[in-house]
Amino acid sequence: MDKKTIGSFICILRRASGMTQQELADRLHVSNKTVSRWECDESSPELSLVPVIAELFDVTTDELLRGQRDPQTDGESSPRAFQQVSYLIKNSTIKYRMRSLLAAFLSVTALVAMVIFGFGLRAPVVGIGLSLVLIAASLILQADSLSTVRLALGDIQSGIPGIRSQLYRAWQVFFVVCHLNIFIFFSVLPFITGYESIDSIMPRNTWLWLLPLYLFLALIVCLAFSFFVPMIISHQDALGEAYICAEKKNAKLRLICICICIGALFCCGIIENATPPDISDIAQGKTFTGFEEFRQYAETPISVDYDGHIVDVYDKETGEVRHYETSDESLWSEDYLTDEDGAKYPFTWRNQDVIGIDADSDLSHITVYSRADQIAYNHYVETRIELYLLVCIAIIIVTVVAYLNKRIRIGRLLADVP
Repeated sequence: MDKKTIGSFICILRRASGMTQQELADRLHVSNKTVSRWECDESSPELSLVPVIAELFDVTTDELLRGQRDPQTDGESSPRAFQQVSYLIKNSTIKYRMRSLLAAFLSVTALVAMVIFGFGLRAPVVGIGLSLVLIAASLILQADSLSTVRLALGDIQSGIPGIRSQLYRAWQVFFVVCHLNIFIFFSVLPFITGYESIDSIMPRNTWLWLLPLYLFLALIVCLAFSFFVPMIISHQDALGEAYICAEKKNAKLRLICICICIGALFCCGIIENATPPDISDIAQGKTFTGFEEFRQYAETPISVDYDGHIVDVYDKETGEVRHYETSDESLWSEDYLTDEDGAKYPFTWRNQDVIGIDADSDLSHITVYSRADQIAYNHYVETRIELYLLVCIAIIIVTVVAYLNKRIRIGRLLADVP
């Protein structure tokens, strides 16, 4: 009596019936540890239990002792056996899809956590750590789910139609989640590489500028990874020559679609960078018709906070409200403007609200821009980048839809292949 063969066969029959070890143990009036030892080939069932187990799983005692079904009776399987197999396929695929959705949710949560902690709570280190943990958890969960469904479907007889199709779909879902994690990781990567120090906070527009570059790198990684997919699947689950030929054609189609996508994104990037906005296009600023008028404005002591709001300081001695603090005196500096003849016009920068200046050659018109103008300009630039990213995403979506419409449906091709 081959203990290993019997134990493996009992494990296959139990899974095909959709039973747990505890449920089988309850029906046989033994402990679940006893069933576990059978399936791990540490012991064999007592001879008195062999007929009971055979009847329970609708096999003969000879088939149970041999550890496999009689090839002559495989085509005459009872309706109950097919019902059990159908139940296993449906149950396994439903569980796999639910766990895959959970893995994808963890991936998206990783990016959301990084954005919240990186921009909202200003704790990038916490966001980076949490994102990496969630990405790792997503990959581990998806790999464990794939292993479970492969073990369940691989234990079923190879003559059952649709098994190869289900295995292929399971692999495809696995690689989709892997690609999603790659894109999420490269979206988080700018937070890791873009800081000057561990305590610095990355501006949102900086992340938006870096994001297309890192997503492009992620696309290259996914493309290289996709070429190994047929070899990985063929090595793990032999799906036949039809699958290999179809997958090669799909790989060529993927390469064409990705090249089109990269070309479109590159063109969008050139167009977006070819017309950089200037602050004068966004804000009107404050214009002076002469140097003396400008000098009085520049030498008026005004301090502002980081949001561009003027800071009012109440002077208890005089009872007046002034727009500067004594500590701002260290920020005052000497500067000058030069006209077209080279003459210098000196002044003192005391107005901390001014962040930019634009003057004509004869100094007849001098325009200054405040911090509020700079904030409006930054908001415009961020909106422009976000629109560019939306265009990029739309191009990718259109490319993916076109690929899905044109690719060879391997799932249908394998549906009726035993």
